[in-house]
Amino acid sequence: MIRAALLLALAPLTAHAEGARTLFSCTGLQTCDATGACQPDNTATTFGLAPETTGTDGDGLYTLTHDNQPFEMKAMAMLGPFVWSEGPHDRQTLLITGERAALWHSLDLATGTSQIRFLTCEVTR
Repeated sequence: MIRAALLLALAPLTAHAEGARTLFSCTGLQTCDATGACQPDNTATTFGLAPETTGTDGDGLYTLTHDNQPFEMKAMAMLGPFVWSEGPHDRQTLLITGERAALWHSLDLATGTSQIRFLTCEVTR
């Protein structure tokens, strides 16, 4: 379902639709560290995607809004993976993994630590 919804919601992005914006409204299920230790996490977060320069298959540059902050984001295709940085020492990746499922990986380049958040998401506009 999320795959079909994503394809429909992101279709205008690949056509360079002016003002096109897609929102992923997500809730955490659990957060795990690099050792595999996991804890429950019900944090709500929203990712807003607006196209800047995209190809016909959705690859390219977007503006990602997360926690009311804009970031330059790269997409490999319409369904991701989506990659961005929130500072000089991190890398963030969002992967769509199922109909309503996503993984959000955060890597701290300064310390070499990372975490993976398992999310349930809905696509809204």
